[in-house]
Amino acid sequence: FTELKCESVVNGVCSEEIVWQNNCTGAKCNPNGTIDDRCESEFSCSMFDISEVNCSSGFYLDGSSCSACSRCIAIANQSGSCPDAYGNDSLTCVCPRGYVGDGMMDGSGCVPCPIGTYEADGVCLRCPAHSSCKQLALTDFLCAPGYSRKGDQCSACRPGKYKDADGNEPCASCPANHTSPTAATSKFYCQCLPGYFGDYNQCTICLSGQYGVGGSTPCQDCRTCDSNATMTGGCPPGTGPRDGTTCTCNKGTFGNGVQCVTAALPDPAIVSQSLTSGFCQNWGQVTNVVISNFPAFFEADLSAWATIGSQVYWVPSIRVKTQGTITKNNANVSITLPYVPNSQFGMSVITLALDLGSMLMTINVPFEFKPFISGPSVIADSTPDSVLVGQNLTVSFKLRNLLPVTNGADLVYVNGGAVKASDITVVRSNLQGTALLVAAGVAQNSGTLLIGVKTTDSLSNVAWSANVSVQVRPLPSPSVLGSSVYPTRVSTSDGAVDVQVLAQNLPGDAFLGKLAVSLVRQRKASAAPQSLTVKSLTSLVDGCGRANCVHKLVFTLPSSSPESGALASGTFVLNFTYAGDALGTALLTYAQPTDPEVAFVSPATMVVGSARKLSVYVRNMAVGSSATVKFGALAGTLSVFQSFLLGLLGLQRVDIQPPVISAAGSWVVTLTSGAKTLSFPVVFEAPPPTVTPQDGIVAGGDIVTITVFGLGDRATTVKASAVRVTVGGAAANVSVVGPPVMSGGFAALPIVIETPPAPDGAAGVAQGEVKIDRIDPLWFTFEYFSPPVVSKADPSNATVSGFTGSAEGNTVTLTVANVPRAPLSAYTARILYGADGELEAAGKVVSVRGGGAVARVKVQLPPLKSAVASSAVIRVALTRAGRATREAVFDGFTLLVPAPVVGLLRWCAQCKGTTACIVGGKCGGGAAPIVGQAGVGQAGTLVASVRNARGLSPGSAGQSSRVSITVGGSPVWLKRVASLKDVSGNFSTAELEFDLPAQVGACDGSVLTLGDSVVQLAGFSCVPTGANVSCLSYPGLLPIPCSGPTQSTTPFQFVARVSGSFSMASGTPVVYFDDTPAVSVVRQSVAGGGAKLDLLVTAPAYKGSVVGGSAGVELSVANKVSGFSQYASTTFTYWAAPAIGSVVFDPLGLSAVITFDQPTNRGGMDPTNTDCSAVLDIKDASVLGDGATCLWSAQGDVLTIMLGTGAKLSPGDQVGLQVGKVGSANGLSAPMLQSTARADPPAIPLAPEVVVMGPSSVDPCGSLELFATTLSPRPVTYAWSCTNDNALDAALQNLAPSDTLRLGAGTPQMTTAGKTYSISVVATDFSGAQSDPVVFQVFKASAPAPQFVFEPPVVSTTADQPILLAGRAQFSDCPVPRESVNFTWSQTSGPALQGGGVATLATADLPQLYLPAGSLLAGGQYVFQLTLQVGSDVSKTSTAQVTVVVDPLPLVASIKGGDSILASASQGFVLNASGSGDPDSSNQTLNYTWTCTWFDGVQTAPCTDVTGKTLDLGTGSVAQVAANAMLATPDGAAPYIFTVTVRDAAGLKEAVQASVEVELAAGVVASLGLGVSGIGGSRDGDVVLDTNYRVVFVAECSLGSDKPVNWTLQPGGALNWTNPVLVVEPSSGLLQDGLAYTVTAECGQGAAAGSSSLGLQMNEGPSGGKCTACLSGSADGTCVKSGAAIVDSFMISCDSWADQDGPLMYSFGFGMAGASANETLWLAPRTTSFVEVSLPVGQIAVYAEVFDDFGASSGVIVATQDGNLMVGAGSARRAQGGVNWTAAMSKLGELSAKKSAVDLNAQLSTMSVQLDSESSSGTLTATMARNYTESMLRRAREGLSYAVRTTPAVCESLGVGKALAQTPAGLGVGGVSQAVALVRDAVSQRANMEGLSEACALSGLGVVDAARGALAGLRNAAADVAYLGDESTALLGLSYLFGWKKTAADKALSATGNQTTFSMMRRGAATLAANMSVPMGGSGFSVGGSRREARISVPASMAARLNLPDEGVNVVASASAYAPAAAGLLV
Repeated sequence: FTELKCESVVNGVCSEEIVWQNNCTGAKCNPNGTIDDRCESEFSCSMFDISEVNCSSGFYLDGSSCSACSRCIAIANQSGSCPDAYGNDSLTCVCPRGYVGDGMMDGSGCVPCPIGTYEADGVCLRCPAHSSCKQLALTDFLCAPGYSRKGDQCSACRPGKYKDADGNEPCASCPANHTSPTAATSKFYCQCLPGYFGDYNQCTICLSGQYGVGGSTPCQDCRTCDSNATMTGGCPPGTGPRDGTTCTCNKGTFGNGVQCVTAALPDPAIVSQSLTSGFCQNWGQVTNVVISNFPAFFEADLSAWATIGSQVYWVPSIRVKTQGTITKNNANVSITLPYVPNSQFGMSVITLALDLGSMLMTINVPFEFKPFISGPSVIADSTPDSVLVGQNLTVSFKLRNLLPVTNGADLVYVNGGAVKASDITVVRSNLQGTALLVAAGVAQNSGTLLIGVKTTDSLSNVAWSANVSVQVRPLPSPSVLGSSVYPTRVSTSDGAVDVQVLAQNLPGDAFLGKLAVSLVRQRKASAAPQSLTVKSLTSLVDGCGRANCVHKLVFTLPSSSPESGALASGTFVLNFTYAGDALGTALLTYAQPTDPEVAFVSPATMVVGSARKLSVYVRNMAVGSSATVKFGALAGTLSVFQSFLLGLLGLQRVDIQPPVISAAGSWVVTLTSGAKTLSFPVVFEAPPPTVTPQDGIVAGGDIVTITVFGLGDRATTVKASAVRVTVGGAAANVSVVGPPVMSGGFAALPIVIETPPAPDGAAGVAQGEVKIDRIDPLWFTFEYFSPPVVSKADPSNATVSGFTGSAEGNTVTLTVANVPRAPLSAYTARILYGADGELEAAGKVVSVRGGGAVARVKVQLPPLKSAVASSAVIRVALTRAGRATREAVFDGFTLLVPAPVVGLLRWCAQCKGTTACIVGGKCGGGAAPIVGQAGVGQAGTLVASVRNARGLSPGSAGQSSRVSITVGGSPVWLKRVASLKDVSGNFSTAELEFDLPAQVGACDGSVLTLGDSVVQLAGFSCVPTGANVSCLSYPGLLPIPCSGPTQSTTPFQFVARVSGSFSMASGTPVVYFDDTPAVSVVRQSVAGGGAKLDLLVTAPAYKGSVVGGSAGVELSVANKVSGFSQYASTTFTYWAAPAIGSVVFDPLGLSAVITFDQPTNRGGMDPTNTDCSAVLDIKDASVLGDGATCLWSAQGDVLTIMLGTGAKLSPGDQVGLQVGKVGSANGLSAPMLQSTARADPPAIPLAPEVVVMGPSSVDPCGSLELFATTLSPRPVTYAWSCTNDNALDAALQNLAPSDTLRLGAGTPQMTTAGKTYSISVVATDFSGAQSDPVVFQVFKASAPAPQFVFEPPVVSTTADQPILLAGRAQFSDCPVPRESVNFTWSQTSGPALQGGGVATLATADLPQLYLPAGSLLAGGQYVFQLTLQVGSDVSKTSTAQVTVVVDPLPLVASIKGGDSILASASQGFVLNASGSGDPDSSNQTLNYTWTCTWFDGVQTAPCTDVTGKTLDLGTGSVAQVAANAMLATPDGAAPYIFTVTVRDAAGLKEAVQASVEVELAAGVVASLGLGVSGIGGSRDGDVVLDTNYRVVFVAECSLGSDKPVNWTLQPGGALNWTNPVLVVEPSSGLLQDGLAYTVTAECGQGAAAGSSSLGLQMNEGPSGGKCTACLSGSADGTCVKSGAAIVDSFMISCDSWADQDGPLMYSFGFGMAGASANETLWLAPRTTSFVEVSLPVGQIAVYAEVFDDFGASSGVIVATQDGNLMVGAGSARRAQGGVNWTAAMSKLGELSAKKSAVDLNAQLSTMSVQLDSESSSGTLTATMARNYTESMLRRAREGLSYAVRTTPAVCESLGVGKALAQTPAGLGVGGVSQAVALVRDAVSQRANMEGLSEACALSGLGVVDAARGALAGLRNAAADVAYLGDESTALLGLSYLFGWKKTAADKALSATGNQTTFSMMRRGAATLAANMSVPMGGSGFSVGGSRREARISVPASMAARLNLPDEGVNVVASASAYAPAAAGLLV
């Protein structure tokens, strides 16, 4: 039963009855409504109308009404019924497989899954890569040939398998003993395994004594060893691709083992080469090389690879036939060259490597790969397609299939005639395409111009591309642009009104007198028109002929229409003629003052489906609650907004909620209230189509769904044949259209396309267009990307436990091209492995460095569930919402089950530790262990370092460990596991100890057994102990290291001294360097005799490989007399001359870094010498640029060339060093002879990041100027385009490349008002790296409105920094009043603001928004909107947006105390990393991991305690080492290195590390902490400081702060300073830009002295750029150097400056040419690289200075180096000869109206200089000068009020105030008041200030001083009273802010309590004291007896007015004394 009225029921049957109910239990209601007497009076009966409803068939009861049942569409399956047994709707519709939707007729129905997708669980999923999905409504996907299904992916068939058809069946296996390539698509790819030969069907095993490389190659015989060689291995059947036999020539012989000779083998040389060059993209090219002395008798010993740049290609096949002997032979090598893509063309080096067992012989074969292009070029795009007669024709071409060109000679033809090369600009030319700009001259006659391109391909074939035709059209007739009329509506009561209109195609010199304008009522066109007065005709395009001319015409309307009375209002026609010829018409409306009218509609354009309200401002119409509104026939709703202010303006605001508008178009809105009706149009635009995904690969073929909105009912009728889609100008395949789906109450039409290939095959943003018959085109953007490509993996293999050998132990670094920048969380990694790739494990991407061109992606591998070796695939996927998943695949990875490897064998006769035999690198008794040998006749312990030890634990020992060593025939079981490191899964590196019995033999054939693995201990021997060999110089016999040069022009001789247990009998022992005998050995007499033997040894040259500049060999001395049983050895180090490893540009192009393979002698240069000519061999110094410097690293292994301004050095250029200059650092090598290398592009190219500045809107009268900037020191080219308007795009493509885009007044290229244009720009830098396209949105308004330009529009910051968002407003160029602009801020997107940012945003009303630190969240992206309104006119409103990107800060790892410390082993020590943290989150949980390593002289090993146990440092932020826990560091030994790794618990950021070197002394030493502070920051963990500021080092010595501290600076030496605080002043010259220093402090004396060291890098200022100064707005773009003073604007700009510590700041200044630096007027620093400023009269020099983010300066740059600016008084001179002050003052008013503090201050600065000049010269009278000064000071206060009170803004205002207050004419009473009030205002609001610098404080004091002096002369009592309060406030504020302005260095001084030694007031204290001093003996002042008493006596009248005490004011009680007062002065 339901309570209702039956008459309201439809679609059902209703029965109704009346029932009574009561609220008394047990009582009944009587029929008349009374209740039983049993109930109390408060109970009563109530009557209810109860009805029962039974709904009709097809309807169910929905609450109180009958609703229609659901209905399924025909193909849907249904369950349930309607109505069901309960009268409800339980009907369920289910779409069949392959379809998605709700299945209902009134819902979304059932939509087939588009091509390229399949249906799963009711969702259309994109088919995976390598699958086939070519039909609609698929329920599954089929994997392509070569791929099998693995879950929801298609995985490549593994080697040994294949699949030859579409399907989801598993891959088939090749026959036995076969393999196949990955993703094999046929059984014919099956080929025999190594050790077999045959075909795809059957393989035969190789016979005994043979080996086989596999495939169809017959088996080969194994080798036979020479009699002087040792054979290992063997050649059983099927041994594999290489001979299992290894032949190694015995000691003293050379060869490949098959042949061994006693003489060293000669070097190989190329005799001939059949082919030295060939083409890229060419399979099977073969070059035959004949090489002498290359004993390649076995192909299996030969390998080859080709290197092009940094890319390595393996050679697919080598064949060799060698004739001759091992020492004299010729090898005929046939090299099948690899397939090299065109993109890698260039000179290559093919390296042939011959493995001779004991040595590797290599030779390099040069080969040039040329790009291969065949056939004619293709013109992919050209603009324009038409031109007018008389216009200059510049054609833009985009060509494909063309070899790169450098000039246009004989390339382009017009009507068969060649275009001169000088008229062709090659914008870009590479293998992807060539872009040309062809200046074809003036189009003379109408008709068709045929333009063709003639090219020559790689095969020298000459071909013509298809011609492009350009239509030359006749000149169009002149006409007016009727839509440009402004205003379009005037009131009959307005009086005479000026109206403007734009005319096009008039002659450039059109004459005003030939123009005529008349007015006539529209409905009375036959009536006599009224002629109007034409006031002006102005050309908006300078130098135009006619076709491109635009003129602005201004005429005057009469005070009323031509008709009078009631008919005076209405629509009129304006008729325009020129020289009697009609120009066209325009409409104009006259309105009666009482006629209802629409004043303004906001917004003028709505979006279909938007819920946004429409605000309409109406006049002369009272809109009440009964008013109605309709959109066509659809009704909307409205509400009236009441506003007192609007009422005063005669306006009423009506807020209208439109109905649901489903179709785009112009809708007529009718507003009716009472008898009055208003109609006005509102345009509803279709929202832009959505694209899913938004990107795809450049090859095309991606399935993309474009959803189109705003079609209304048409969405149901659109056929596929009516839809055309293009992407980048190419047609896309439209596969599916519809059916429409409901979205937000209106239909959306899905269109499924297959993308075409990208234009030019290049990545980038392409413009897309959807054309549907009878519907305006719709635009979208689509991004093409090149798929990520992995070029290499480092390393390319890992153990199955995940160990890779990287620094982290388990990471692989992939070098990946084409990776966009994205958050780390967007990356995932998978590892596929197993015999068939059936196993999968999840990896983790831990870091991504770079991005764009190349990135380094570090992947962490997990331990894998496998004990079997296999190949593996690493897949890294980048997944972002709305975008295609980009996956980088490396399928060349190998998983190994590693065999154990013995790395180091050491023997001790006696152990040192109880848990490890060797502790601190020493055996028992402090003896050094014997390496690689054991003693004969003496028991001892052998310690074996074994990599890849499996299954060991710390407790493994004895026979149960299955680990033993066999020495001398008897196994010895494992004694213990001393340590385990690099633990990964079940594998580790283990230190194993064995107690060996005394040995009697040589111990040959010793083996180590670990479980089932047996390892030969090659080279291990047992020798007599006690004999030693050392090295002495010859002559001189002084101890020297055992080392020498690899090559020497003279024999290298030294004395080998043998001592100990070695026979000194007559005879000469033999001396070997590894297996090479000494050139000569001569026995020497030994002075004093004794148990030692001296041998003069001539060392042989070293021909082996060198790593890091050196190679170690065994220097052995054996006694022939004793049958070699006596033996002594040591390590001899060969040093090679340094070699250049690489020359690489840094990503910004600021420097080229030369890396050497070892530390060098720096070419003899002093560390502070930065002169490049001292070391480089540069013929033309300009190549390096002006001011280039060369900086050596401290070790001399890196030379950085800091390029100067105008540098020309580019990638590919050769960089050379002077011959004979550079040698090894130790002086042991010969100097470099061959020292030239090619400069390579950056290893990780940093694509330019473009910032576009300009207005986001333009009105009908204004021009548009967009300015693009990048942080690049090299010239950058820019390409502009428009992605949503063909006409504008064609115009932009035709522009010459420039950083500035200019469109003239009226922006005629932007043809549609009310449209937002998407203008895109791409930048290309010196290395060819391209930026991502930056799209800048510009809205063309239909009515005048102000503009606002954010500078810059995109700001990057961090959460810990405050941020100031600012820009400048621009008035409309239309003839409208320029009233004050009002500003309102709002946030449109991004996370919620934090802290003080909330209140700041809510109250912001300036053109600046200051957000304090902590307002923004790290990682967030915010968009703030600024709304501008001129005066009270709501129609003159516009908006601008600025984007703020908050970059996350990396974690910080730091260890207190310095980089290197000396501590006491007996005392213990503490390492504190609690200063580490996450700068973005104070409460982030951090995890700490501590490690310690030590190089014991042989290997780097984990640190141990005194017992040998690995040191446990815990997991906290503090690591503590107990007293006597560790051994002291031996003299000369390496220090312990402690490292802390800091991670955030959430794993969102990359882990960071900090390390400290600790040297431990045996005794008690003083502990010393060391810190540094200054101006700078941190770069990659290094301290970076600026030399222009004081640097303070503070040492904290445990002996007490009064103990002396000795300081050392390297490079530099000891400093004569013993205070615990070391202050380095900028003037000292101790620290120089760009150099790295180590500062060491030492406290205490002798053995108890403690020390600490700290490294720091001195910063360098920005470099590479230039600055210029020119008159603004030059018509032809030339630099004009003259203009009118204080009125004309000059542009000062700095280009191409760059620094690794961005962003940059720019400061600009000017002064009279030849004036001193102190007379230069500087403007406040800004983030923009340009400023517009007016200048005073005179010859003006302009300056600039560029700062990096750490404050380092470029130095002052002279921007007028090419000529000073000549600034005159201008044509409008005042009568007395001065400048046009009236215009200048008017300019101030306009700037004030725009509330532009920066521009206002700049203009005031200029005017102050001019005022000073004219006051001094008498051009201005004193009275006039004072009046101007007062006015300008008032404007300065206005400017201050328009700025957020930050320190830079306040200092700029104070600087302006000082310049104005100190003019020669002085100040009047008003000027005094304004001056001191300016200072008072500046220092009163300090919330956003960070203190004041000295210069800033002195500026404020200068203003006060000038005001005080002027006031003294004026003696105005009222001014005195007002002045006293303002001055005291000003002085106290200045004092407070100056005292607060302390740098980090100041605070360090303050913290140490050393103020008595170092004055905190170091910045010109005397100067400041003098300026802040008040005379003490003068009138009105008295001084008390105490220094704390200084009182100002105040006259009674003044005291009363100021409410002051009678006894005066105690000044000292409220002020701070910063410096001693001079006599008679109070400071």
